[in-house]
Amino acid sequence: MQEEIKRIYQQWKNALIKTDLATLEKMHADNFLWTNNMGISCNKLEYLFKIRSGNVRYISLINENMKIDVAQGNATIKATEILNIIVFKQIVCTVRYITATFQLYEDEWLLSKIEERKNVI
Repeated sequence: MQEEIKRIYQQWKNALIKTDLATLEKMHADNFLWTNNMGISCNKLEYLFKIRSGNVRYISLINENMKIDVAQGNATIKATEILNIIVFKQIVCTVRYITATFQLYEDEWLLSKIEERKNVI
């Protein structure tokens, strides 16, 4: 099961880098919520709008220290992400610590939440 979650997470990362909005739309639960390390949240529509608008563009996303837990229809990934992104036409290289939660909906794993953390895993 952990390998399946890892594969789905990689598909999500690839869709971000390719700006594949159709795939991203399908991979996110309707109640998706992203919370950054300052506590600011955005829902699925807001998140996809940022990508669609071109204001945020992912160049590369590499994971380190990935830990995956799967239990009762929930899968959690904790990882360090090394990002190269373009934000409002500025190149940004950063490291963030995330927890991504996938939930099983009718035999399909959907991304329901991403939380950025200030501290290491």
